Amino acid sequence: MEEIFLQKSKSIEVMLEQLTPKMIEQIKCAIEIGKWPDGSSVKAEQLEHCMQLLILYEARTLPESARTGSKLENCHSRSKSEVILELRDDKNGETG
Repeated sequence: MEEIFLQKSKSIEVMLEQLTPKMIEQIKCAIEIGKWPDGSSVKAEQLEHCMQLLILYEARTLPESARTGSKLENCHSRSKSEVILELRDDKNGETG
């Protein structure tokens, strides 16, 4: 997996063409849990690159409704109810 990121001379187009469905799943998993399949931690820079690569890959290959982060039918953000948070100053008990 890391070999794709280490090949700096390749264009993004070539990199996208080399991605397999298994690699995409590994990238998604690495983003989600912060570890590579071998158990090593995903570094901050790798995480950023993985997210950018996933977004670009999905934008070019999947319909909008199938992309990571698309709204789900059971997503709470689609709920008609509204949640109001009240912030309080602990020292004075005042709301802000």
